[in-house]
Amino acid sequence: PGLFDLVVIDDAPRATLTRLLPAIIRGRSLAVAGDARTTPAQPGMPASGGSVPRDRFRVDECPPRLASAGRDLFHVTLESLKCPPKDRIVLGHSYRGHPEILALWGRLLYPYQPLHSAVTAGSRRDGGVRIVDVPATAEPMPSGSPWCNLAEVAEVVAQVRDLRRRAPESSLGVITPFAGQRDRLRAELQDLEAGGRLTIDLPGVFQGGEWDVIVFSPAVARGMSADARREVDASPDLFAIALTRAREALYLVADVEFCLEQEYLLRELAAHCQDLCRLRQDSPDAEGLFTSMILEGWIPKVQPCIGDIRVDLALEGGPGRQLAIEVEADGVASRGDVSRARAREAYLECMGFRLLRLKGAPLREDPSPAIDWIRSLLG
Repeated sequence: PGLFDLVVIDDAPRATLTRLLPAIIRGRSLAVAGDARTTPAQPGMPASGGSVPRDRFRVDECPPRLASAGRDLFHVTLESLKCPPKDRIVLGHSYRGHPEILALWGRLLYPYQPLHSAVTAGSRRDGGVRIVDVPATAEPMPSGSPWCNLAEVAEVVAQVRDLRRRAPESSLGVITPFAGQRDRLRAELQDLEAGGRLTIDLPGVFQGGEWDVIVFSPAVARGMSADARREVDASPDLFAIALTRAREALYLVADVEFCLEQEYLLRELAAHCQDLCRLRQDSPDAEGLFTSMILEGWIPKVQPCIGDIRVDLALEGGPGRQLAIEVEADGVASRGDVSRARAREAYLECMGFRLLRLKGAPLREDPSPAIDWIRSLLG
């Protein structure tokens, strides 16, 4: 066959060099795209199945990183590049997906790294991250399939049927890390699954696809063994799939309080969901700003107390760069309100914080001017 001017390998961490070698050698140039946190290439593949057959191709000296079956193409390419890191292209924007979803997986998987959305955080309020708190107990299945959370199953079923009723043409996916939970959900929703546009399965099945709405059911709850909880909690691969497959809305159905007691990703996931719930209840105009701040790589505190004063958001950028943010409801303040506001500002300044007062209406439309202001203050 002839040569290609350019060979592009997408989702490269899921592929091995040896399996793609026939395509690679036919290209004049090679572009490799991927994310280091993606599920590794060909899990469980025997070493003999992916090594370079040296005798057949007369390869006398082949570096182990190129010949090994356990090496994925993405990391092999990074290690083989002779160009400096500054010449590698890092994609800094996402051109699909709701900003709230992008902010969630950015906080969990890429904390303190800018991860910008091409969609304004205040412009799409029909989707985003939705939280359904289900206190429950997990139990092993009698059939031997590991772990099922029946209370969570019931809530997922209710949410999926409601979503299908409200959006019959939307594609729906239900992701859970446990086969027992998946099997029970399939049994309860077999009428919808048989009709298409609904997928219920383990995370690996969703790799590489997109759905309008994803429902994530971690099933972690009291009664579950520590090993099973840890397998979910310390699995970036699982979260990298579960939190990035949704275009419009991501529903988390989980025991939020119990997730907060975990050590790693489940705790961070639950903390983020709690932050969103607090803002939606007490300061809804600040929700878009909170999302935009996380997309900037900042992790603001939500409704913290600074001394005796509680503010909507606080951002600690180092000495002299501590910001307290209050989002004001629409309307004109009375003279007494102005006096109290000045006293709050003076108190916060004594505590080392500069107070930023932002109007709610502009934030609802577009939080980017406020982000630019905060960025200038942080230097």
